[in-house]
Amino acid sequence: MLPSIESVKQQRLKIGLTQKELANEVGVSTSMINQIESGRSQPSYETAKKIFEVLANKESQSSYTAGQLCSQNIVHITPSNTLHDAIKKMHKSFISQIPVFDGKKPVGVISESGIVAHYENGNIEIAKNHLKRSKLNIKYYNFSPEKFKSSNKYDVILNMEIIEHVKNVDFFIKQSAKFLKKSGIMFIATLNQTLKSYLFAIVGAEYILKWLPIGTHDWQKFIKPAELITICKKSSLNLKSLDGISFNPIIDKWNISVDKSVNYIAKFKKN
Repeated sequence: MLPSIESVKQQRLKIGLTQKELANEVGVSTSMINQIESGRSQPSYETAKKIFEVLANKESQSSYTAGQLCSQNIVHITPSNTLHDAIKKMHKSFISQIPVFDGKKPVGVISESGIVAHYENGNIEIAKNHLKRSKLNIKYYNFSPEKFKSSNKYDVILNMEIIEHVKNVDFFIKQSAKFLKKSGIMFIATLNQTLKSYLFAIVGAEYILKWLPIGTHDWQKFIKPAELITICKKSSLNLKSLDGISFNPIIDKWNISVDKSVNYIAKFKKN
């Protein structure tokens, strides 16, 4: 996963590179670097990767001390601030963690991973409370498929917006399929690996609209439908249908679509 593209200028200035010097090292024009730093242009994944590789290499050669490079204006929150306050400040400053100060004394730190873990556990508790009120016969388990110990098999398994976040999709699908009955159905919703998905799901959703924390998605983990179909076949899952999913911002609604270039959902049946 690459750092935030908005951090290029800050890193370049800390190292002491001019825009022209950085452009020459990366192999692009000075104008391109200027547009990237000003937010007028979004580089391709390969260009962004090259920029951060050059910056990292130059930084490792730098003789600056930590004291010279550290920020003097510390972005922080207080113990009385809410998690929403922390998330808002982290997004605004493009940072993944933020210190907590009680007056001038640091008392801890809040990180994006810690917030995610908090909400993950919280969602299970919310579901259990709902279960008590609804009186439905449902059991909730908070496990990844490889850690789920059960002899039960199920008619339907939903893997919705998850495989683009796992390290090994083949293994994840294989472990999930173990819990599916013969002739059972597995739905998989995920993101296609296209230029449009990079622009919409990462640049648009994370950087422009701020619907998601920056860094939520890694375009390299997006998966093409043909790739997914091949992986699923290894676990005796045969494709039954494949549809695109598109969002209409005017009516604030998701719809099934023929366009599979960004979001898509596949239905598989186990042999």
